[in-house]
Amino acid sequence: MRLKMMTRTLLLLLTSVLLFTGCNGAADGTDTDTLSGNYSITVSYQNVVNGQCDANTDSLIFDLDGSFCAIAHLKIGSTNVSGALITFSTTNATISPTTVLTLSSGLATTLVTSSSTDAGTLSATYSPSDADAVSATRNYQFKEYDTSVPV
Repeated sequence: MRLKMMTRTLLLLLTSVLLFTGCNGAADGTDTDTLSGNYSITVSYQNVVNGQCDANTDSLIFDLDGSFCAIAHLKIGSTNVSGALITFSTTNATISPTTVLTLSSGLATTLVTSSSTDAGTLSATYSPSDADAVSATRNYQFKEYDTSVPV
C-alpha cells in the first residue's frame, strides 16, 4: 500500500514538473525580459491613397486638408518589439488614433490631418516600465497648391 502511494506521488510530481517547464513566457512577443540592448524608435511617413496607407515617402510637405500616415518602428537592440504602446503627438495637426500598439513587425501606424499651413513636428514616444522613455520626431507641413491656370 505504501509503495503504491509513493509511486503515485512520484508520478504526479514528475507530470507537474514536465507541465510547468513548458511555460517560458508570453507567446505574443510582448515578453521582452530576455531581449538585450537599448530601445530605439524611428518615424517615417507614407502617402495616403484611397483612404489607406500606401508607399513610403521622404516628403515632408503634404496637401492641405489631405493626410499622411506616420509610422513608428520600435526595436530593442535589433529585435522588433510587439505589443508596446506608442503615443503620437503633433504641434498643430490632428492624429487618429493618438495611441497605438506595435505589431509583431514593431510598427505602429496613425493618420495625420491638418487644415493649417503652419509647419509642425510629429513625435512618437514609447515609455517602458523598465527603462527611460525613447522618442523620435519628424517635421511636416501642409500646403495649399494653386492649380488654376493663369489667364
